[in-house]
Amino acid sequence: MIGKIVLDHDFQSFKTQNEFVESLRKALSWMPDTQSFNPFHRKNPIRPLAFKYYKRRMDKYIGNVLDERFKVRDANLPKKARKKSGIDLALEAWFKESGQDVDSRTTTMDPEFRKSAIDNMLILLFAGHDTTASTLCYCYHMLSKDPDAQTKLRKELDDVFGVGVNAAEKLREDPYLINKCDYMAAVIKETLRLWAPGSTIRQGRKDHFLKHPDTGELLATEGMVSATTSSTNPLLIFILVDDMARPIRYPARPQTLGPGRQRLQARPLPRRECRQNHSQFLPAL
Repeated sequence: MIGKIVLDHDFQSFKTQNEFVESLRKALSWMPDTQSFNPFHRKNPIRPLAFKYYKRRMDKYIGNVLDERFKVRDANLPKKARKKSGIDLALEAWFKESGQDVDSRTTTMDPEFRKSAIDNMLILLFAGHDTTASTLCYCYHMLSKDPDAQTKLRKELDDVFGVGVNAAEKLREDPYLINKCDYMAAVIKETLRLWAPGSTIRQGRKDHFLKHPDTGELLATEGMVSATTSSTNPLLIFILVDDMARPIRYPARPQTLGPGRQRLQARPLPRRECRQNHSQFLPAL
């Protein structure tokens, strides 16, 4: 799925061994276990060499896909017929910014752009695969625990696409059918609220303070003094996305699907039930 979105490329990883997928898995297998006390594991001298080797293999694979896409570009296609994968949008933006003739067969790709495009495609492939896969897993998990939500979702999909038909083919014919799947959007958004696939971190600064929610005390984020060196190090602030998305104080917040679309409203909960129910799975329109 992510390969088609980012590169418009099928890795065929379910049917056969794929060089890129295998290299990615091998590279991830070399990631250090940060909880290990074994110094030989944490400081393994082979690890940087392994990372470099598998990174080079992945760069070569993505580079070949990018070069092939560059060769077969077609600027004469009407705008609506052009593909919108990540690799096509990147090439379209480069031609526009560089002023190169998109129709010229002698145009060559700028090496700096090529390297940057490969690096960004790798990031999108890794991050997109992990976040999408985990979200799908939690969607199935939450639906398995809520038969009513499962029944409603199945009915909506049958109403929109039809019973016993290939939804992928229907979407190719009419992509705007997805806009009719309001309850599916509610299920996905509710799953993302409960099981966010990513988080974030920020570095503190001199003029920024955090307010304690109970005491109102302002906490400086400029830095913290090291007990060993007496120097001030940057303070890293880890954002607890799960806590933000499961608010005890604000149990019912409206969510907007988009301009002119229906609003998603969580089912209102009595205040006395907020603390017990803020983690409930409530995909409601």
